[in-house]
Amino acid sequence: MIITPAPTPVAAEPVAEPVATEPEPLYDIRAVAGDWVNMRSGPSTDFRVLDTLPRGTEAEVLEVDADGWARIRLMGNGQEGWMAERLLTDG
Repeated sequence: MIITPAPTPVAAEPVAEPVATEPEPLYDIRAVAGDWVNMRSGPSTDFRVLDTLPRGTEAEVLEVDADGWARIRLMGNGQEGWMAERLLTDG
């Protein structure tokens, strides 16, 4: 009788696990489209003026409310305020 040795188990090659990555944040950067536009402390003309911005001032749009007011953050100094979205370039 011939005895054949049992086959040696072969270790499975490790499978690379997919690495979960955070998606890149999307920024909505726009520019002031009018000359000397008021940035306000809230979303209407009832709020006080925080600053008056010249055409071309860049800002990140953080949100837009149902009435068309955009909460923005100025790229230059990080100041936040509100402006009518129609007074910003298209995103």
